[in-house]
Amino acid sequence: MFIPQALGADEYLRVTWHEGRRVMVFSHWDGDTCVAATPVRVSDLGGLAAMMVSAVVHDAAVAPWPPPSARDRQAFVQVAERSA
Repeated sequence: MFIPQALGADEYLRVTWHEGRRVMVFSHWDGDTCVAATPVRVSDLGGLAAMMVSAVVHDAAVAPWPPPSARDRQAFVQVAERSA
């Protein structure tokens, strides 16, 4: 599984499950280069899973990012008009 960095850089988290070793590896990538890796025993993942479920539930209850302001919309219109 590849999870992109939230701010759009060419960085991502890769998660691999090594069933035979009962380990998941969380590795950090910068483009094609692995810069760090953390193996975690599957038996230690319960707390992480609970935290992730809580975050997803919380996110579902929170309004999405606010809509652009009138100033932002006007700036977009100006850029779009120059591009036309």
